[in-house]
Amino acid sequence: MRPLLTKTQQKSILGWMKEWRVAIILVSNSIIFLTLFYFDVNKSTDFGSREIIGDINFKYNTVKRKFEHQVVWSDLDMNSIISLRDSILTEANSNAVIHLKDGTEIHLEPESMVILDISDALKRIEFSNGSMNILKKNNSDSDEDALTIRTDSGSIEFKNADVKLSKLVNQNLNIGVARGDVKATIGDEEYNLKENDNLNFEGNTAKITSKKVSILNPVQTIRTKELASLKSLENQMQVTGQNLDGQKSEVPNGNLQSNASIPSNAIPTTTTISAPAANAASSGSKSIANTNTKPVLNATPALNTLPSSEPKKVKTLNVRKGKYDALDER
Repeated sequence: MRPLLTKTQQKSILGWMKEWRVAIILVSNSIIFLTLFYFDVNKSTDFGSREIIGDINFKYNTVKRKFEHQVVWSDLDMNSIISLRDSILTEANSNAVIHLKDGTEIHLEPESMVILDISDALKRIEFSNGSMNILKKNNSDSDEDALTIRTDSGSIEFKNADVKLSKLVNQNLNIGVARGDVKATIGDEEYNLKENDNLNFEGNTAKITSKKVSILNPVQTIRTKELASLKSLENQMQVTGQNLDGQKSEVPNGNLQSNASIPSNAIPTTTTISAPAANAASSGSKSIANTNTKPVLNATPALNTLPSSEPKKVKTLNVRKGKYDALDER
């Protein structure tokens, strides 16, 4: 049987492979590692081997999660499951509400990041930066039910309290207690905070002040902000004579323009001047023809003669029911 390649051709191919073998090995390795990375990023996570500690009860805009021992961040959806040691991140103009199995609620405000180390034996949250509110209700006196928040500035611990926390970049931890008792440890100092106590820093010195601390429902806050933004947009469109879709209205709001079509029967030819009340009995009212003075037009008859504009389209916010009423993203 005649070989497919002659000895000369075989030697030529072997010589080419020896010359380019380094490049071939590098390209092959690159393809293999890129393939593995692609499947690692896009693979579905098996929660069978992970301890589930809660879920995302509410989200607004972009909320991301990173699993322990991984470097890739993935977007979270409403009702996404949260597992032990997950890192949760909210981007700019984004909010999230995390509901833990023991009933604790964590409200993450924009540009905040936490690591949830929550289990039966240990309840700890590593707070990196941003602002968050924690609502924890517990009737047990066991130390295992105490929640610890750790930061670079210090830590706080409580069993049954509602707390506001903020830690901006390169700044110390600030604490506000809306309900319950909180123990804060900042450096070597310990502070026992009661309801409406605020722990703030002036330079490197901590100061406790008494001021009303309120924790607002994040869903209601966002809804109010969205409705205010929609109302402002509608008012702006009315001023510029546009509807909410950006189209020019047929009848602009405000004063009539000089080039508006005014029917001749809408222009008065006489002006009636009423005498003052004191001279009404003697002089009455006088009717004076006014043909030289340019009359002042009344906007009402002119508007009645112009074609009516199309009804304005109003954007509404779709609401989905849950423990919180959640805004759907459109």
